[in-house]
Amino acid sequence: MKKIILFIFFIFLLSSSLAFGQNMGSYRVKTMLYISPGGGNYGDGCRNDVNITLVYKDGIVQALSKNLSGISRGQNTYYESNVDVLANRVPDKIQVKSSRNWKRTIGGCGGNGSFNDDLKEGTFAFCTNTYNDIVRWWNDQLTITNVPLLKIKDTGASTLLPINDNIIIESDIGFPSSEYNWQYSLNATTWIDLPQFSGMPSLNTNAAIILGNTNVNSYVNKNIYIRQRATCNAFSNIVTYIIKRYSQANQAALDELSNSSFMPEAGKYIVSGWVKENVAQQQITYSQSNISISIANGNGASFYSETFKPSGAIIDGWQRILGIIEIPAIVAENNPSLEIALNCTNTTADCYFDDIRFFPYNGNLKSFVYDEDTQKLMAELDENNYASFYEYDIEGGLVRVKKETEKGVYTIQETRSNSPKRE
Repeated sequence: MKKIILFIFFIFLLSSSLAFGQNMGSYRVKTMLYISPGGGNYGDGCRNDVNITLVYKDGIVQALSKNLSGISRGQNTYYESNVDVLANRVPDKIQVKSSRNWKRTIGGCGGNGSFNDDLKEGTFAFCTNTYNDIVRWWNDQLTITNVPLLKIKDTGASTLLPINDNIIIESDIGFPSSEYNWQYSLNATTWIDLPQFSGMPSLNTNAAIILGNTNVNSYVNKNIYIRQRATCNAFSNIVTYIIKRYSQANQAALDELSNSSFMPEAGKYIVSGWVKENVAQQQITYSQSNISISIANGNGASFYSETFKPSGAIIDGWQRILGIIEIPAIVAENNPSLEIALNCTNTTADCYFDDIRFFPYNGNLKSFVYDEDTQKLMAELDENNYASFYEYDIEGGLVRVKKETEKGVYTIQETRSNSPKRE
Protein backbone atom coordinates (compact mmCIF):
# COMPACT_ATOMS: atom_id res chain seq x y z
CA MET A 1 0.00 0.00 0.00
CA LYS A 2 1.39 3.42 -0.92
CA LYS A 3 1.93 6.05 1.74
CA ILE A 4 -0.34 9.08 1.37
CA ILE A 5 1.62 12.22 0.51
CA LEU A 6 -0.09 15.41 -0.64
CA PHE A 7 2.25 18.19 -1.71
CA ILE A 8 -0.36 20.87 -2.21
CA PHE A 9 -2.23 20.14 0.97
CA PHE A 10 -2.34 17.73 3.88
CA ILE A 11 -5.55 16.15 5.11
CA PHE A 12 -5.66 14.62 8.52
CA LEU A 13 -8.68 12.33 8.78
CA LEU A 14 -9.88 12.75 12.30
CA SER A 15 -11.75 10.07 14.20
CA SER A 16 -15.30 10.82 15.24
CA SER A 17 -15.58 12.12 18.77
CA LEU A 18 -18.37 11.77 21.27
CA ALA A 19 -19.39 13.68 24.35
CA PHE A 20 -18.74 11.58 27.42
CA GLY A 21 -21.63 10.24 29.50
CA GLN A 22 -25.16 9.11 28.77
CA ASN A 23 -28.35 10.11 30.56
CA MET A 24 -30.36 7.70 32.66
CA GLY A 25 -33.68 6.99 30.95
CA SER A 26 -37.16 7.09 32.48
CA TYR A 27 -40.46 5.25 32.34
CA ARG A 28 -43.65 7.29 32.09
CA VAL A 29 -46.15 5.74 34.53
CA LYS A 30 -49.69 6.87 33.74
CA THR A 31 -52.48 6.09 36.23
CA MET A 32 -56.08 6.20 34.96
CA LEU A 33 -58.94 5.60 37.41
CA TYR A 34 -62.68 5.48 36.70
CA ILE A 35 -64.62 5.40 40.00
CA SER A 36 -68.14 5.86 41.42
CA PRO A 37 -69.73 5.17 44.81
CA GLY A 38 -71.00 1.69 45.71
CA GLY A 39 -74.33 0.96 47.41
CA GLY A 40 -75.06 2.77 50.68
CA ASN A 41 -74.17 6.12 52.20
CA TYR A 42 -70.90 8.00 52.14
CA GLY A 43 -69.68 11.56 52.50
CA ASP A 44 -71.29 14.12 54.83
CA GLY A 45 -67.83 15.57 55.52
CA CYS A 46 -66.37 12.21 56.53
CA ARG A 47 -63.26 10.56 55.16
CA ASN A 48 -63.66 8.99 51.71
CA ASP A 49 -60.50 8.62 49.62
CA VAL A 50 -58.23 6.44 47.53
CA ASN A 51 -54.42 6.30 47.49
CA ILE A 52 -52.47 4.36 44.84
CA THR A 53 -48.80 3.62 45.45
CA LEU A 54 -46.24 2.08 43.07
CA VAL A 55 -43.91 -0.31 44.86
CA TYR A 56 -40.41 -0.83 43.43
CA LYS A 57 -37.65 -3.12 44.63
CA ASP A 58 -35.88 -0.08 46.09
CA GLY A 59 -38.79 1.99 47.39
CA ILE A 60 -42.19 3.47 46.62
CA VAL A 61 -43.65 6.18 44.38
CA GLN A 62 -46.98 7.89 45.00
CA ALA A 63 -49.08 7.54 41.84
CA LEU A 64 -52.47 9.02 42.75
CA SER A 65 -54.26 10.31 45.87
CA LYS A 66 -57.83 11.62 45.69
CA ASN A 67 -60.58 12.74 48.07
CA LEU A 68 -63.77 11.00 46.91
CA SER A 69 -66.25 12.89 49.04
CA GLY A 70 -68.98 14.41 46.92
CA ILE A 71 -68.30 12.59 43.64
CA SER A 72 -71.37 11.80 41.53
CA ARG A 73 -73.34 8.60 42.06
CA GLY A 74 -74.81 8.60 38.59
CA GLN A 75 -71.59 8.27 36.58
CA ASN A 76 -67.90 7.48 36.83
CA THR A 77 -65.50 10.19 37.83
CA TYR A 78 -62.17 10.06 35.98
CA TYR A 79 -58.78 10.75 37.55
CA GLU A 80 -55.42 10.69 35.82
CA SER A 81 -51.82 11.27 36.88
CA ASN A 82 -48.38 10.92 35.30
CA VAL A 83 -45.09 10.29 37.02
CA ASP A 84 -41.64 9.63 35.54
CA VAL A 85 -39.57 6.91 37.19
CA LEU A 86 -35.89 6.18 36.48
CA ALA A 87 -35.37 3.30 34.08
CA ASN A 88 -33.13 1.32 36.44
CA ARG A 89 -35.89 0.94 39.07
CA VAL A 90 -37.56 -2.48 39.00
CA PRO A 91 -41.37 -2.55 39.47
CA ASP A 92 -42.77 -5.01 42.04
CA LYS A 93 -46.47 -4.36 42.78
CA ILE A 94 -49.11 -1.71 43.42
CA GLN A 95 -50.86 -0.95 46.68
CA VAL A 96 -54.34 0.58 46.78
CA LYS A 97 -55.63 1.98 50.06
CA SER A 98 -59.23 3.15 50.25
CA SER A 99 -61.59 4.60 52.86
CA ARG A 100 -65.39 4.88 53.08
CA ASN A 101 -67.26 6.72 55.85
CA TRP A 102 -70.71 8.18 56.43
CA LYS A 103 -72.00 10.26 59.30
CA ARG A 104 -74.26 8.71 61.87
CA THR A 105 -77.10 10.69 63.48
CA ILE A 106 -75.32 10.43 66.80
CA GLY A 107 -71.57 10.09 67.15
CA GLY A 108 -70.37 11.55 63.84
CA CYS A 109 -68.48 9.66 61.14
CA GLY A 110 -68.06 5.92 61.19
CA GLY A 111 -71.49 4.46 60.50
CA ASN A 112 -72.06 0.79 59.83
CA GLY A 113 -69.88 -0.51 57.00
CA SER A 114 -67.33 2.30 57.31
CA PHE A 115 -63.59 1.53 57.01
CA ASN A 116 -60.26 3.35 56.67
CA ASP A 117 -57.09 2.45 54.73
CA ASP A 118 -58.28 -0.87 53.40
CA LEU A 119 -55.31 -2.36 51.54
CA LYS A 120 -55.38 -4.31 48.30
CA GLU A 121 -52.38 -5.22 46.15
CA GLY A 122 -51.87 -6.12 42.52
CA THR A 123 -49.05 -7.07 40.19
CA PHE A 124 -47.19 -4.24 38.50
CA ALA A 125 -45.13 -4.79 35.35
CA PHE A 126 -44.20 -3.07 32.09
CA CYS A 127 -46.61 -1.90 29.41
CA THR A 128 -50.32 -2.02 30.43
CA ASN A 129 -51.69 -3.17 33.80
CA THR A 130 -55.49 -3.38 34.26
CA TYR A 131 -57.34 -3.89 37.57
CA ASN A 132 -61.08 -4.24 38.28
CA ASP A 133 -62.70 -3.71 41.69
CA ILE A 134 -59.40 -3.16 43.42
CA VAL A 135 -60.84 -0.25 45.47
CA ARG A 136 -63.02 -1.72 48.24
CA TRP A 137 -66.72 -0.78 48.17
CA TRP A 138 -66.22 1.71 45.33
CA ASN A 139 -67.07 0.75 41.76
CA ASP A 140 -63.82 1.16 39.88
CA GLN A 141 -61.66 0.35 36.89
CA LEU A 142 -57.94 1.11 37.21
CA THR A 143 -55.37 1.09 34.40
CA ILE A 144 -51.66 1.80 34.88
CA THR A 145 -49.34 1.99 31.86
CA ASN A 146 -45.59 1.74 32.35
CA VAL A 147 -43.96 2.83 29.07
CA PRO A 148 -40.27 3.63 28.40
CA LEU A 149 -39.43 7.16 27.28
CA LEU A 150 -36.82 6.12 24.73
CA LYS A 151 -34.57 8.97 23.67
CA ILE A 152 -31.73 9.05 21.14
CA LYS A 153 -29.20 11.83 21.49
CA ASP A 154 -29.84 14.30 18.68
CA THR A 155 -26.74 16.28 17.73
CA GLY A 156 -28.42 18.36 15.03
CA ALA A 157 -30.06 18.09 11.63
CA SER A 158 -26.71 18.28 9.80
CA THR A 159 -25.22 15.22 11.53
CA LEU A 160 -23.37 12.97 9.09
CA LEU A 161 -23.52 9.17 8.96
CA PRO A 162 -20.30 8.21 7.15
CA ILE A 163 -19.77 5.21 4.92
CA ASN A 164 -16.08 4.82 5.71
CA ASP A 165 -15.83 6.16 9.29
CA ASN A 166 -17.69 4.96 12.37
CA ILE A 167 -19.71 7.27 14.61
CA ILE A 168 -21.39 6.58 17.94
CA ILE A 169 -25.17 6.93 18.21
CA GLU A 170 -26.21 7.24 21.86
CA SER A 171 -29.47 6.77 23.68
CA ASP A 172 -30.54 6.96 27.32
CA ILE A 173 -29.35 4.04 29.43
CA GLY A 174 -30.87 1.98 32.24
CA PHE A 175 -33.64 0.14 30.39
CA PRO A 176 -33.73 -3.66 30.13
CA SER A 177 -32.02 -4.89 26.98
CA SER A 178 -35.40 -5.93 25.54
CA GLU A 179 -36.35 -2.24 25.18
CA TYR A 180 -33.51 -1.42 22.76
CA ASN A 181 -34.69 -2.35 19.27
CA TRP A 182 -33.13 -0.16 16.59
CA GLN A 183 -34.72 0.69 13.24
CA TYR A 184 -33.80 2.78 10.20
CA SER A 185 -35.74 4.32 7.34
CA LEU A 186 -34.85 6.07 4.12
CA ASN A 187 -38.17 7.92 3.90
CA ALA A 188 -39.27 8.25 7.56
CA THR A 189 -42.31 6.10 6.72
CA THR A 190 -41.16 2.52 6.10
CA TRP A 191 -39.03 1.23 8.97
CA ILE A 192 -36.57 -1.67 8.84
CA ASP A 193 -35.34 -3.50 11.94
CA LEU A 194 -31.65 -3.75 12.79
CA PRO A 195 -31.53 -7.00 14.79
CA GLN A 196 -27.73 -6.96 14.98
CA PHE A 197 -28.01 -4.00 17.37
CA SER A 198 -30.83 -5.35 19.59
CA GLY A 199 -30.21 -4.80 23.30
CA MET A 200 -27.58 -2.08 22.76
CA PRO A 201 -28.12 1.39 24.26
CA SER A 202 -25.51 2.87 21.89
CA LEU A 203 -24.14 2.01 18.46
CA ASN A 204 -20.64 2.26 17.02
CA THR A 205 -21.52 2.05 13.34
CA ASN A 206 -21.50 3.56 9.88
CA ALA A 207 -23.76 3.66 6.83
CA ALA A 208 -22.15 0.59 5.22
CA ILE A 209 -22.87 -1.51 8.32
CA ILE A 210 -26.51 -0.38 8.42
CA LEU A 211 -27.28 -0.48 4.69
CA GLY A 212 -24.83 -3.13 3.59
CA ASN A 213 -21.84 -2.67 1.30
CA THR A 214 -23.77 -3.29 -1.92
CA ASN A 215 -24.53 0.02 -3.67
CA VAL A 216 -24.08 1.95 -0.40
CA ASN A 217 -22.37 4.74 -2.35
CA SER A 218 -25.63 5.42 -4.19
CA TYR A 219 -27.09 6.75 -0.93
CA VAL A 220 -24.49 9.52 -0.50
CA ASN A 221 -26.09 12.90 0.32
CA LYS A 222 -29.43 11.24 1.10
CA ASN A 223 -31.15 11.27 4.48
CA ILE A 224 -31.37 8.25 6.75
CA TYR A 225 -33.61 8.17 9.83
CA ILE A 226 -32.86 6.25 13.04
CA ARG A 227 -35.22 5.40 15.91
CA GLN A 228 -35.81 2.80 18.65
CA ARG A 229 -38.87 0.64 19.27
CA ALA A 230 -39.73 -0.69 22.75
CA THR A 231 -41.55 -3.90 23.62
CA CYS A 232 -44.68 -1.85 24.45
CA ASN A 233 -44.67 -0.61 20.84
CA ALA A 234 -43.47 2.75 22.08
CA PHE A 235 -40.99 4.66 19.92
CA SER A 236 -38.14 7.03 20.54
CA ASN A 237 -37.57 10.34 18.86
CA ILE A 238 -36.38 10.15 15.25
CA VAL A 239 -32.85 11.33 14.54
CA THR A 240 -31.93 12.38 11.00
CA TYR A 241 -28.52 11.82 9.46
CA ILE A 242 -27.06 12.71 6.07
CA ILE A 243 -25.13 9.86 4.47
CA LYS A 244 -21.60 10.93 3.53
CA ARG A 245 -18.42 9.13 2.63
CA TYR A 246 -16.55 10.46 5.64
CA SER A 247 -17.10 11.63 9.22
CA GLN A 248 -18.12 15.15 10.19
CA ALA A 249 -14.53 16.26 10.81
CA ASN A 250 -13.17 14.54 7.72
CA GLN A 251 -15.98 15.85 5.53
CA ALA A 252 -15.32 19.39 6.78
CA ALA A 253 -11.69 19.02 5.78
CA LEU A 254 -12.69 17.73 2.36
CA ASP A 255 -15.29 20.49 1.90
CA GLU A 256 -12.68 23.07 2.81
CA LEU A 257 -10.32 21.47 0.34
CA SER A 258 -12.93 21.49 -2.42
CA ASN A 259 -13.44 25.21 -1.89
CA SER A 260 -9.74 26.04 -1.79
CA SER A 261 -7.85 27.40 -4.77
CA PHE A 262 -4.60 29.11 -5.72
CA MET A 263 -3.18 30.83 -8.79
CA PRO A 264 0.42 30.11 -9.85
CA GLU A 265 2.27 32.23 -12.36
CA ALA A 266 1.91 31.69 -16.11
CA GLY A 267 3.97 28.81 -17.53
CA LYS A 268 4.12 25.04 -17.90
CA TYR A 269 3.43 22.75 -14.93
CA ILE A 270 3.49 19.01 -14.31
CA VAL A 271 0.44 17.34 -12.78
CA SER A 272 1.01 13.92 -11.27
CA GLY A 273 -0.63 11.47 -8.89
CA TRP A 274 -1.67 7.90 -8.29
CA VAL A 275 -5.20 6.45 -8.21
CA LYS A 276 -6.77 3.18 -7.14
CA GLU A 277 -10.35 2.24 -8.00
CA ASN A 278 -11.73 -0.11 -5.39
CA VAL A 279 -13.42 -2.52 -7.81
CA ALA A 280 -13.72 -6.29 -7.48
CA GLN A 281 -12.82 -7.18 -11.07
CA GLN A 282 -9.23 -6.80 -12.20
CA GLN A 283 -8.70 -3.84 -14.53
CA ILE A 284 -6.26 -3.21 -17.36
CA THR A 285 -6.66 0.51 -16.87
CA TYR A 286 -8.87 2.70 -14.68
CA SER A 287 -11.57 4.61 -16.52
CA GLN A 288 -13.69 6.18 -13.78
CA SER A 289 -11.18 8.49 -12.12
CA ASN A 290 -9.20 11.53 -13.19
CA ILE A 291 -7.58 14.75 -12.06
CA SER A 292 -8.95 17.96 -13.53
CA ILE A 293 -7.41 21.43 -13.53
CA SER A 294 -9.57 24.50 -14.08
CA ILE A 295 -8.98 28.26 -14.00
CA ALA A 296 -11.80 30.63 -13.11
CA ASN A 297 -12.07 34.39 -12.90
CA GLY A 298 -13.21 36.36 -9.90
CA ASN A 299 -16.91 35.62 -10.36
CA GLY A 300 -16.31 31.85 -10.52
CA ALA A 301 -16.75 31.43 -14.29
CA SER A 302 -14.30 28.83 -15.61
CA PHE A 303 -12.52 29.73 -18.85
CA TYR A 304 -9.76 27.08 -18.98
CA SER A 305 -9.72 23.41 -17.99
CA GLU A 306 -7.74 20.21 -18.53
CA THR A 307 -8.49 16.63 -17.48
CA PHE A 308 -5.83 13.96 -16.95
CA LYS A 309 -6.65 10.27 -16.86
CA PRO A 310 -4.70 7.25 -15.55
CA SER A 311 -2.26 5.64 -17.93
CA GLY A 312 0.51 3.06 -17.90
CA ALA A 313 0.65 -0.18 -15.95
CA ILE A 314 -1.33 -0.80 -12.77
CA ILE A 315 1.27 -1.43 -10.06
CA ASP A 316 0.05 -3.14 -6.87
CA GLY A 317 -3.43 -1.83 -7.60
CA TRP A 318 -2.31 1.76 -8.31
CA GLN A 319 -2.10 3.55 -11.67
CA ARG A 320 -0.27 6.79 -12.31
CA ILE A 321 -1.85 9.98 -13.63
CA LEU A 322 0.57 12.28 -15.45
CA GLY A 323 0.02 15.40 -17.50
CA ILE A 324 1.39 18.80 -18.48
CA ILE A 325 -0.60 22.00 -18.28
CA GLU A 326 0.36 25.42 -19.63
CA ILE A 327 -1.19 28.28 -17.73
CA PRO A 328 -1.71 31.37 -19.89
CA ALA A 329 -0.89 34.89 -18.80
CA ILE A 330 -3.95 36.28 -17.00
CA VAL A 331 -4.76 39.82 -15.93
CA ALA A 332 -4.30 39.85 -12.16
CA GLU A 333 -7.17 42.31 -11.67
CA ASN A 334 -9.60 39.56 -12.68
CA ASN A 335 -8.74 37.69 -9.43
CA PRO A 336 -8.22 34.34 -11.18
CA SER A 337 -7.97 31.10 -9.24
CA LEU A 338 -6.83 27.60 -10.12
CA GLU A 339 -8.65 24.55 -8.80
CA ILE A 340 -7.42 20.97 -8.72
CA ALA A 341 -10.19 18.35 -8.48
CA LEU A 342 -9.81 14.63 -7.77
CA ASN A 343 -12.78 13.08 -9.56
CA CYS A 344 -14.42 9.67 -9.15
CA THR A 345 -17.37 8.89 -11.43
CA ASN A 346 -17.92 5.39 -10.05
CA THR A 347 -21.16 5.39 -8.03
CA THR A 348 -20.69 1.90 -6.57
CA ALA A 349 -17.01 1.92 -5.56
CA ASP A 350 -14.53 4.34 -4.04
CA CYS A 351 -11.50 5.88 -5.74
CA TYR A 352 -8.35 6.50 -3.71
CA PHE A 353 -5.86 9.21 -4.73
CA ASP A 354 -2.29 9.41 -3.50
CA ASP A 355 0.96 11.31 -4.02
CA ILE A 356 -0.63 14.31 -5.75
CA ARG A 357 1.92 16.69 -7.30
CA PHE A 358 1.70 20.05 -9.05
CA PHE A 359 5.01 21.77 -9.74
CA PRO A 360 6.81 23.81 -12.47
CA TYR A 361 7.82 21.96 -15.60
CA ASN A 362 11.43 23.06 -15.28
CA GLY A 363 11.49 22.19 -11.60
CA ASN A 364 12.53 19.04 -9.82
CA LEU A 365 10.58 17.46 -6.99
CA LYS A 366 11.44 14.66 -4.61
CA SER A 367 9.58 13.67 -1.46
CA PHE A 368 10.29 11.52 1.56
CA VAL A 369 8.21 9.46 3.99
CA TYR A 370 9.43 8.87 7.55
CA ASP A 371 8.17 6.51 10.24
CA GLU A 372 6.50 8.68 12.87
CA ASP A 373 7.88 6.56 15.73
CA THR A 374 11.45 5.67 14.66
CA GLN A 375 11.97 8.64 12.30
CA LYS A 376 13.56 6.23 9.83
CA LEU A 377 13.18 6.83 6.10
CA MET A 378 10.45 4.51 4.80
CA ALA A 379 10.01 5.72 1.22
CA GLU A 380 11.44 8.17 -1.27
CA LEU A 381 9.53 9.37 -4.33
CA ASP A 382 11.70 10.40 -7.28
CA GLU A 383 11.25 13.01 -10.00
CA ASN A 384 8.78 10.78 -11.84
CA ASN A 385 6.70 10.09 -8.71
CA TYR A 386 7.92 6.50 -8.44
CA ALA A 387 8.70 5.27 -4.93
CA SER A 388 11.65 3.48 -3.41
CA PHE A 389 10.72 1.53 -0.26
CA TYR A 390 13.13 0.91 2.62
CA GLU A 391 12.76 -2.11 4.91
CA TYR A 392 14.55 -2.61 8.25
CA ASP A 393 15.19 -5.51 10.60
CA ILE A 394 14.20 -5.52 14.27
CA GLU A 395 17.56 -3.98 15.19
CA GLY A 396 16.95 -1.01 12.87
CA GLY A 397 19.40 -2.03 10.18
CA LEU A 398 18.51 -1.56 6.51
CA VAL A 399 17.96 -4.97 4.91
CA ARG A 400 16.09 -4.29 1.67
CA VAL A 401 15.36 -1.55 -0.87
CA LYS A 402 12.53 -1.95 -3.37
CA LYS A 403 12.03 0.25 -6.41
CA GLU A 404 8.74 1.06 -8.10
CA THR A 405 9.03 1.11 -11.90
CA GLU A 406 6.74 1.13 -14.92
CA LYS A 407 6.91 -2.66 -14.95
CA GLY A 408 6.26 -3.21 -11.28
CA VAL A 409 8.12 -3.27 -7.96
CA TYR A 410 11.62 -4.79 -7.90
CA THR A 411 14.08 -5.47 -5.11
CA ILE A 412 17.25 -3.56 -6.03
CA GLN A 413 19.24 -4.03 -2.85
CA GLU A 414 19.26 -6.62 -0.07
CA THR A 415 21.70 -6.85 2.79
CA ARG A 416 22.20 -9.52 5.43
CA SER A 417 24.58 -9.26 8.34
CA ASN A 418 25.48 -11.65 11.16
CA SER A 419 27.56 -11.35 14.29
CA PRO A 420 29.95 -14.21 15.09
CA LYS A 421 28.98 -16.28 18.09
CA ARG A 422 31.50 -16.00 20.89
CA GLU A 423 32.44 -18.94 23.05
